[in-house]
Amino acid sequence: MTVIELLPSIAGTIDIEISQLLKRELEKTGIRFFLNSRAIEIGDKTVTIETNGARSIVPADVALISAGRKPITQGFGLENLGVVIENNAIKTDEKGRTNVQGVWAAGDVNGKSMLAHTAYREAQVCIDDMAGKNSAVNYDAIPLVIYTHPEVACVGLTEEEAKRRAFRS
Repeated sequence: MTVIELLPSIAGTIDIEISQLLKRELEKTGIRFFLNSRAIEIGDKTVTIETNGARSIVPADVALISAGRKPITQGFGLENLGVVIENNAIKTDEKGRTNVQGVWAAGDVNGKSMLAHTAYREAQVCIDDMAGKNSAVNYDAIPLVIYTHPEVACVGLTEEEAKRRAFRS
């Protein structure tokens, strides 16, 4: 198995040390990684990749393309309600309220954090707001799980993000 990754590390925004550890463990199982690389062409049993300007051909029986997620906000009537869409996501406040009275949005459609754990918490905050209760989402405390072997679980800021925020203060 081969993974072609556009970013300089695997597993998205997780801590770099955890990413490196996960990569080493996966390599022990025979998985090869091409980081800072992108697929240019899928051919007959091959994938042409580009890494730092150099092209190479990787053998492949099958190819799975995983190119991220984006909110789906078109095609189900939001435009008829006048709900504000920014950067292809429904604009919400800290309680999940949109600009239209009586309309809340939770989950991937608000573009804030596309994780199931986030959607569950956002939905609870919306329900609490509807019921007159005060609650909020702490986006710095959303758990993240990667179902690999070994599994990875994280919560809170990475060391890199904590340092970035400290320097902004």
